[in-house]
Parts: sequence; C-alpha cells; structure tokens
Amino acid sequence: MIKIIYNGINNNKPVLIMLEEEKYIKSATSYLCTLSDYTDTMSSLNLHDTSVIQENFFSRVLNLVFDYELENINKIKQNASAIDLYDNKNRLSVQVTSTSSLTKVKDCLKKFQEKELNKEYDTLKIYILTKKQKSYKIDDVEIGKFKFSSKVDIIDKEDILRAMLNLPLATQKEIVDLLFHQITPLKEESEPSNEVITLVKLINRLSDMVTTESFDENTEIDPKQKIPLRFKDNTEDIEDDLFELSITYEPILASILKNNEIDSLMHSKVSTYLKIKSRKILKENNMDANQSLDVLQDEIIKNLNLGSYSYDEMAVRFFLLKHLTACNVFPLSRSERLAHV
Repeated sequence: MIKIIYNGINNNKPVLIMLEEEKYIKSATSYLCTLSDYTDTMSSLNLHDTSVIQENFFSRVLNLVFDYELENINKIKQNASAIDLYDNKNRLSVQVTSTSSLTKVKDCLKKFQEKELNKEYDTLKIYILTKKQKSYKIDDVEIGKFKFSSKVDIIDKEDILRAMLNLPLATQKEIVDLLFHQITPLKEESEPSNEVITLVKLINRLSDMVTTESFDENTEIDPKQKIPLRFKDNTEDIEDDLFELSITYEPILASILKNNEIDSLMHSKVSTYLKIKSRKILKENNMDANQSLDVLQDEIIKNLNLGSYSYDEMAVRFFLLKHLTACNVFPLSRSERLAHV
C-alpha cells in the first residue's frame, strides 16, 4: 500500500509516504542485524549459550518465512548433536549455529551422515546466526533423496530478508511483530513509556482515520502567537505549514478527542512528556528551533517504526506544531515569558 497526500507545503506536489512493504523490510533488517551483531560478539567471547536460546525463536521465524513446520529436536531427543530443528511433514532439518566456518559445515554434514539422518530428512539447512561466508569449497552431497548444496542450503539473515520480499504484507507484518516482541535491546529506551505508547497510537489514528468534518479556514491557528516567539526567522513558513496541515488533520484530531479515544488524563500526560522532551532537545541543539523540531519528529517516527505502526509523516508534523501553539512543544522558560510580558 502506498499512501499519498497533497498539501500546499510542497506546491501541491504529492508527498510520498513510505511503502508498507519497505517499512516492514527495513524493520526486519534492523532487528535481524542487531541480533546478528550481538551473537557475533558473544561468540567471539566464547559465550555460545545465545545460539541455543535462539533455536526456538528461529524455528518460528523460518516457519513464517518459508512456510515450514519446524520444531525443536529436543522435544523428542535431548542434546541431539547433528540437527537442532526438524519438520517431519516436509522431511526437513536445520542446524542453527553462530559459526560460519567451512570446518563447521563439514562437521555438521559428517554427523548428519553418521547418524543416517538422510533416511529421515531429504533436506538439511544450516542457518548461520552471524553471517555466512561468500562461498564454501565443499562438494554437493546426494544420497538417495537427500541433497545438500552449499549455495542453496547454507542460509543467514539475508536469505530471510530476500524471501520476505515475496511474502504478502500480512505475513511480513506478522514477522516484524514477532521480531519486535522477541528482540529487546538491553538499554533504557527499550521499553517505551505509557506516554510514548499513547502518543504513537494517537498519531497512528490521526494518519489512518477519515472524517466527514471540515476545517474552518477562518480559524486562528496560533491564537497565543507562540510560533513567532520560537521561529523568528521563518515564522511565515511555519504558520503556512500548520495552516495547510490543519485542513487535513484538525478535523480528525477533533473527532478523536471528541470520541474520547484518548482519555483526558493520558492526553495531559502526553502534553507533559512533550514539554520535557522538546525542552531537552531544544537545549541540546543550542536553542535552534528548526533543527530541534526535525530531531523531535525523527524521535517520534522512530517509535512509530519500532511498533510497526502505520503513519503519515505530515501527521507527525501537524501534531507537533499543534502542540507548539499550545505551549507543549518548546515551551517558553520563565525568563522568556517575563521578557515578553
């Protein structure tokens, strides 16, 4: 799905919003690369427990991407050495490893043949948790129905991402949702606050909702004249932006608030969050309001992408400018307020 909106900001040219497919592929790439880098570092420290933990996780990922029915071999046989995952229906087996060396591949094939697993499975995939080599100097193997080719059967995250390109959007979203809920960065910002969750949900509704109401173009969009106080050098541009965006988004926001989709307490908390967050960003950017607005917008879009929410970039812009006029974005300090009395 491609979303296109028209507005006066870009001389009535269409503003292209990110392809849904592109959003999902980018999110999946970010998550899988993060996990791959983490695994690579852990392996370099000889901490291989993470590979074992990831077996169940990747059985679910591979099932979604390739329509397999993989299960962990430990369900039927503890400490199996040759394979980690199995799919009886498709006669498929998978070895999950963080080691990408040729020696590892040869060892895996050797154990597979020693245990005569070729009688149970026609295919062996070796999934590399880090990054597979560009090529492997090893002959293809064919024993009865069992076939193994290093070009086809050694896979990593890039193979998952390539396969995702051909999947329906609903399946792509399901994969990203799985990655989002299972891959949690170990940092303070990994769990968004309730205010942030409410904020991104509100913008999601603002982007997707349709209303029959219209905007009164005689409405004073900045009654307290907050825009000139923060954007002294380009006041007119910012005011024009807000006016054009208000035509599209003001009736929708009014409908959301009227129908109590966001309760008044949470809306108040969102306002407080924006005050504190925007004030901090403004100080970090030497009180440059234009640069700070872009940084704040990028921060919110990052949270929208992390949660796989659909959104219009212009809806984010409108929401921030709207809160600017309400003194919630880049609020004036006490000394600034006194100076303008």
